[in-house]
Amino acid sequence: MNAIEAMNDLRSRTHYLELRTEIDNDRVLVTVGDSGPGVSEENIAKIFAPFYTTKPEGMGMGLAICQSIIEAHGGRMTARNGKYVGIVVQVELPLFAKHVSP
Repeated sequence: MNAIEAMNDLRSRTHYLELRTEIDNDRVLVTVGDSGPGVSEENIAKIFAPFYTTKPEGMGMGLAICQSIIEAHGGRMTARNGKYVGIVVQVELPLFAKHVSP
């Protein structure tokens, strides 16, 4: 939803939303990229912080919650600006669950 919302106000360029999944050794990678405005380099590291938002009506909790859930499952979530425009968010999760003895 963040990617779609980021492109809502674009009029000067084509909209694209790229979703990619792949298996890399023992990990599953899910990548989402868009042609939205992106985030400044100084703010890209802040997007997973609770209450940080670039939306006028946003709470800034969505990506923070997503990141905590992914990390709780042994994964990680990263973001970077796209090669030309937009932002790319990648989720990396273990392919196999690690069983913990009770």
